[in-house]
Amino acid sequence: MNEIVEHRKTARVLTIVDNQIQTGTPSITLETYNRLTSSGFSDDEARKLIGTALGAEMVMMLRHMEPFDLNRYTATLRQLPRVRAS
Repeated sequence: MNEIVEHRKTARVLTIVDNQIQTGTPSITLETYNRLTSSGFSDDEARKLIGTALGAEMVMMLRHMEPFDLNRYTATLRQLPRVRAS
């Protein structure tokens, strides 16, 4: 059951990433996607890396009961692919 829950969470995060890429909002998501794919990462790898950054931001929001922080999200995206999910 835990595996199913994790798969659903991952799918939801990737859906958000896809929406951010398609709409260009925030623009840093599309910029990061283009940078990663231009550097040799596949579409799937780039989306998953961005998903780790988004997931980290979501954890911060929930853990500290604070709103989405675009500056923090941007800083995390700019570190990719070096950032690893915790």
